[in-house]
Amino acid sequence: MTAMTLEFFERTFPSSGTLDVQIRALLTGAMRAPSTHNSQPWRFRIAENTVEVFRDDRVKLPNSDKDTQYAHVSIGFLLHHLYVLANYMGMQPRVVVTGGTSLATGKLAASGGPDMNFGPLAKAIFDRRNRRGVFSSARLPEALMIQLKAGSTMPEGLPSITPEIITDREKGARIGELTLETMTRVYESPAFRAEMSRWIVPTGSARKDGIPGYSLNQPRIISWILPHLIRAF
Repeated sequence: MTAMTLEFFERTFPSSGTLDVQIRALLTGAMRAPSTHNSQPWRFRIAENTVEVFRDDRVKLPNSDKDTQYAHVSIGFLLHHLYVLANYMGMQPRVVVTGGTSLATGKLAASGGPDMNFGPLAKAIFDRRNRRGVFSSARLPEALMIQLKAGSTMPEGLPSITPEIITDREKGARIGELTLETMTRVYESPAFRAEMSRWIVPTGSARKDGIPGYSLNQPRIISWILPHLIRAF
């Protein structure tokens, strides 16, 4: 997905356009939501002041997400981003989780201009990067810890959440061990490796979904041969 900043999103947002055009622009930002292998398992239907959100049945991850659990988690992130950015752009969103044929609906009004109360969250949506690598051992700033522990407002139909933050080093080390054990086990499966390799996108490709090679901290040349290496080894 093309890198975008909040400033660019706001500058190019069609404030004088029709509501339909504004909703489509809003979704380009909301689709920065994280998803398994960056598979983006969502579809939309726009009618008047409403956008309906569906799971895209064409996205198949039989080895990574057989029961589509992670696809639904990804759509939850999408709804959060939709809610935050719509509030930031003054579109008075009412996002409701329906759980029917469409998973959720969002009712929106024409943009009334930025609501800076949502500025920090909106900026975080565009600043987020998913880069594999070694985690920093530095402690998070206390102000950020307080903000994270406060939880987040959820769309109608979903309970509020309060995250648990692990600061104990022994617990962190155990989580790392379990992660290593799991990754070792799944990569022993040729079917999983074949599926994974199909979602790796070489750096410089025009493809919109999948895992860019640069997010795996791989040089451009290596990113082009990496899918073949994963399938073979």
